[in-house]
Amino acid sequence: MTPGSVFVYGHTGTGKSLVIQSLLKYHKLPHIFINCVECSSLRFLVEEILNNLPLQCSSQSETSSRAQDMLDYEESFIRCEDLTDFVRNLKGLVSDSELKRETLYIVLDKAERLRSTNSVLLPALLRLQEL
Repeated sequence: MTPGSVFVYGHTGTGKSLVIQSLLKYHKLPHIFINCVECSSLRFLVEEILNNLPLQCSSQSETSSRAQDMLDYEESFIRCEDLTDFVRNLKGLVSDSELKRETLYIVLDKAERLRSTNSVLLPALLRLQEL
């Protein structure tokens, strides 16, 4: 059983992000690390999460060309406009992958910047396990 959310706080430059990232990598836990400074809106944030899911893609061959990789990326890029689409897409992607029986950790670095973007975003992300 894992907690629904964990809030890590402290002074700037004390290594909070490094500790969390190192811990997740050491234990080989599936995770997404999102820097909220780069995500200026709800749409950018949820698309960043969905498009960086640590999914095992066995359908892509090892010998494909770089041009083909770019076409595959553009075709597989997930667009998402709101939280309802995000929850639906996330549930579909996770249930179709090897993550079905594991806990996926979404780490939001500098999440204090999300308070000003959307009033329902942080409460929805904190309740993501229920949704």
